[in-house]
Amino acid sequence: DTANSARNQPQKKKNIGFSRQNAHRNRSIGNQSPPQQRSPPPRSL
Repeated sequence: DTANSARNQPQKKKNIGFSRQNAHRNRSIGNQSPPQQRSPPPRSL
């Protein structure tokens, strides 16, 4: 059990790190997406 718990703890920490990175990526993508969505309509017009 101790070995499993030790293995599970680093995985949880890694998952938290990935979730934080994904959150930053989602924010950056969200910030980049609106200008991209705004730019195509003038092109279509």
